[in-house]
Amino acid sequence: MKERKYSITIMVVSVIIALILGANIYSVLTTSQTMEELKRNDIERTKEQEYIAIMAIVDENIDKAKVQADIVKDSAEKDILKAYPNKDALKHDLSVIGDYPIYHILKSNIQGKFLNVKNDNNDMNVWTKLGKVADTSHNCAFELGEVFTIDNEIAKQNNKPLARIAINGFMNQTNKDYSFWMYLPTPDGYYLPVKMDESELQKLFDKYGAKGFEYVEFLTASYLRQDSDIFGIEDIDQNGIKTDNDKIVFIQGFNVYDDLKANHADLLQYYESTIKNTEDKYDTINNNLKGTGILITIILLLGFIGIARGVSKV
Repeated sequence: MKERKYSITIMVVSVIIALILGANIYSVLTTSQTMEELKRNDIERTKEQEYIAIMAIVDENIDKAKVQADIVKDSAEKDILKAYPNKDALKHDLSVIGDYPIYHILKSNIQGKFLNVKNDNNDMNVWTKLGKVADTSHNCAFELGEVFTIDNEIAKQNNKPLARIAINGFMNQTNKDYSFWMYLPTPDGYYLPVKMDESELQKLFDKYGAKGFEYVEFLTASYLRQDSDIFGIEDIDQNGIKTDNDKIVFIQGFNVYDDLKANHADLLQYYESTIKNTEDKYDTINNNLKGTGILITIILLLGFIGIARGVSKV
């Protein structure tokens, strides 16, 4: 009878202890998951703020690029009109590839026109209906009198579908709010945008943070002239058909990641530190919770052992 009473007592105590242990473990796990969710939400909010800040810098640079491209375009137009009092000669030179004054003028006007950072990601190039006719980049330079057709240019690009969309956009004046291409090679498996809009920029940021903009070159166009070519031939004829005129397009490129590193390093550091501090804060709380949970579990087990020994002596 005594043994049966002892077994029942042990069973009851075991059930109680098991319930308490289970509740303790469940509480620790639930609280830990809550902390992880709070951490994830805080980090996501910080990243959203960082993305908004970076895109504000992109918008600012687009405005600066447009101003610089317009200045260069106006300067080039004056030089062209001065060098070509005979419009027939200009018409001829724009229609063929060769070592003609027009190409010297275009190259000299874009020479050294960088935006924020002096490298190939932040300089200018010039296009006509023949293709790219002036470019001072080291990584895609060509001799005066040469031309890169649209297909030539696309062949050199890392993200070829995106390059075709970008080039068609500024050549046909159908640019979107954000015009960009990805010329430089990217690491294996790197995400390559399939269309030219902000949602793709958001995807790059979501995957790689600010470094997602490392391979993106934004493109801002200025046209000589806005609604016609230098000969006054309208872009769109009276029947609403696009004309094959001699439009000259000045493209100012810029890489916002270059700008961030060179001129906004404090912004990058702020968000990096904020995310790191958020991770550390929640990880510390989680570790303390787990440690407390383990301690309570040990105390409960020791209590159970003590009770079991006490009951066994009865």
